[in-house]
Amino acid sequence: MEVEYLKSKKDLDESNDNNFVLDFTASWCGPCQVIAPQFESISKEDIFKHIKFYKVDVDENEDLCEEYQVNCMPTFVFLKDKKLVDSMKGANIKDLRSKIESNFCEKSDDKEIDIETIATQPNVEVASSDGV
Repeated sequence: MEVEYLKSKKDLDESNDNNFVLDFTASWCGPCQVIAPQFESISKEDIFKHIKFYKVDVDENEDLCEEYQVNCMPTFVFLKDKKLVDSMKGANIKDLRSKIESNFCEKSDDKEIDIETIATQPNVEVASSDGV
């Protein structure tokens, strides 16, 4: 399914979804056209299925441009629970993926290591803090 164009702020407000990536784009913007197929591809990945991806045509939606202070294209806006959490300017797909992951995907917590448990396991040596 293709990424849909968001028509208005009202459509966003009335959506049943809570997490959004908005791609502010224009038909005359070269970098926008370059990243568009990659944006489309990312939107279909299973890891991002809990996020709704939209394109926003800057020439047809000045209200959203003003609300999110869009002054260059492409600009990507990240909304979590329908609230602005981040944005990004430019057509760098690696940066875009990184921003989506950091804003919407759970991070694995580094678990604290229990020294007592490790020390009792076979073939494990535990160094003291003084290096001995």
